Amino acid sequence: MPPRAVTLAVAFVLPIVAHAGGGQFSGEESRRLEAGEILTSTQPETGRSVPWMKASGLVDAPPEVVWPIIDDCGRYKDTMPRTVDSEELERHGNRVVCRAIGEMPFPFSNLVTETDAVHTIEPGRFYRREWKQRSGDFEVNEGRWTLEPWGDGSCTLATYEALTEPKIALPDFILRFGTHTVLPEMIAALREHAKAAVDVESRGRSSNCRRRPRTDSPNKRN
Repeated sequence: MPPRAVTLAVAFVLPIVAHAGGGQFSGEESRRLEAGEILTSTQPETGRSVPWMKASGLVDAPPEVVWPIIDDCGRYKDTMPRTVDSEELERHGNRVVCRAIGEMPFPFSNLVTETDAVHTIEPGRFYRREWKQRSGDFEVNEGRWTLEPWGDGSCTLATYEALTEPKIALPDFILRFGTHTVLPEMIAALREHAKAAVDVESRGRSSNCRRRPRTDSPNKRN
């Protein structure tokens, strides 16, 4: 089977979907996160030619400030890179239907996906957006974003995981590009827009993201 351009597709699917990792990190990984690194990884999926993809990073804003960026899929064209267009089609309670068009490099056509998503909020624990494609240009497109409080709660651990397999076959270099460039780019965009929101709500607020998590924090591995 020819390789799929999984991670480039993730460039715009990312905000639509995601499967969270729960924030379980080693001490070294926690130090890297607090130093500003974005951690990425892949995990093989049985029966699929593509892996689950994961990205985690700290955002210098509390989850309740970051969440509106993820919640509003209609603005992904403005808040997420490589998203040509986006629209919220329906919203009933915590269920949201969205449509997005992701930019692909020439000569490939842009990819369209329509997803069903469930938004779950447990204050003090997490904010989560889970999705599955109901129609579009993917064989499979599912995952979730999860936002969790980090440290004293003034920062957010943003974790994204997705399994996305386009129906079109594309070169392997696009897969490598997605892993090393696209995933960090998405977390970086979330940071940028969250910073703008924080600046509006609380100018002059100092960063706490470099502090170590509390010993009872769910972010810390036992």
